[in-house]
Amino acid sequence: VNSYSQEKFNFDNKGLNDYLVLDFTEKTKSELYSKTINWIKETYKNPDEVINSKIENEKIFIEGISPSTLTIGGGSSMNAKYSIEIAFKEGKIKFNPTKLEYYTKEYGWNDIFINENAKLYYKKNGEVRGLYSKLITDIPSVFNNLSKDLENYINGKKKTEEDW
Repeated sequence: VNSYSQEKFNFDNKGLNDYLVLDFTEKTKSELYSKTINWIKETYKNPDEVINSKIENEKIFIEGISPSTLTIGGGSSMNAKYSIEIAFKEGKIKFNPTKLEYYTKEYGWNDIFINENAKLYYKKNGEVRGLYSKLITDIPSVFNNLSKDLENYINGKKKTEEDW
């Protein structure tokens, strides 16, 4: 039985909670590392460009793009670029988002605050500023979807194309 030590990513005026720990009690560290590499290869169009660096059986650093994912104000959805550190222990994966950006034609890639600077998305009374109402739900969704996809893949619930 697998479970999150922490259910999912949340976002508030302190930013994104640091990381998730995915538990896989029956899997070894090297098995989790290998399956994560395979998940990257099957999930991304250019997997060699997604992997920034790796330390065999210890950590993988990835950078990917999620199309039309983030919305600020009433504008259209923008692409998100994220960086994630994935670390391995016996029976566990630490899924740690380290950076998030959005893209506009005018300004290129711009940081999204996922740390203590996230307070800028909130009014002094704690309410979300209207411009960011959709963004604060989009941010955790990016990472929750990715971590759940990785978890499902490792558990053998990968998407298949057997119905061809």
